[in-house]
Amino acid sequence: MKKLTTIITAFLFVFTLGLSAQDLNKAGKAYNEGISLAKENKAMEAIESYQKCADICAELGEVGEGLKTKAETQIASLYLKLGIDAYKSKDYDTAVSFFKSSGEYAEMINNKKSAAKADSYIAATYTAKGNNFVKDKKYEPAIESFSKALEYKPKYHKAYYGMAISYN
Repeated sequence: MKKLTTIITAFLFVFTLGLSAQDLNKAGKAYNEGISLAKENKAMEAIESYQKCADICAELGEVGEGLKTKAETQIASLYLKLGIDAYKSKDYDTAVSFFKSSGEYAEMINNKKSAAKADSYIAATYTAKGNNFVKDKKYEPAIESFSKALEYKPKYHKAYYGMAISYN
């Protein structure tokens, strides 16, 4: 009976180890696919691939933790890049959405520097949006935008300046 128990235990251990290795390989393939897609400037597809990698790694527990963190770091970086691109094209609402996603992933991996960077970009975006309202002499929405900027970066002098102009 002891031999049978030992054999079954050994079989289950080897079988489980094999499944973990297969899942880790799948996660690695998804991560590498994300790298390729990012190089091809297919950011949203790359994000999906990195997310697939992170999901697989989450199921693996400690074995996949390192790769999961790397994938989530890449996701945060890609969302930041997408936000900057949207900001440059003056699509401020989309930019804010991407910057918020970047900040969420940065907080998830406990990267305070990246989260603060995302908050700074959000503040700058709301300030730019407020400046456009000021140019159009729409002062109430401008004040709202500057106030939102200050929620993300309380000492952002450009937002205070824009707010002062709007009130004046």
